[in-house]
Amino acid sequence: ADVNYLETFYHRIPIKRLARKLGRSVEAVHKKSTRLGYRKNGEGYTERSLAAALGVTTFWVGNRIKRGLLNAKLRGTERVPQQGGDMYLITDRDLMAFLRDHTSEIDLRKVDQVWFLDLLHEALAT
Repeated sequence: ADVNYLETFYHRIPIKRLARKLGRSVEAVHKKSTRLGYRKNGEGYTERSLAAALGVTTFWVGNRIKRGLLNAKLRGTERVPQQGGDMYLITDRDLMAFLRDHTSEIDLRKVDQVWFLDLLHEALAT
């Protein structure tokens, strides 16, 4: 069950939250994910992982970032334009601010329900 959860949510939610959800240490989750061939750098969401969780396209996420509705920071990678350039990182805090301030932007029918409920649970717990 842990492997299935890890496989499903590894690229969608921060590793610290995965560790708490699985009742494991961050190091244990990182080691297991490395053995399974998963890669994740940093905490938060990329445009792609957030798009998958929200049930939208990466263009949709990028558009909200460019319009200033969704705060994101460039990760500082060395990716060249031919590789798609640097990637944005969206933190949980920035995502929650976006959801609070721009609720009408989200179609809840398309959102990954398990991820969304977990996100809300974490937000209410803090």
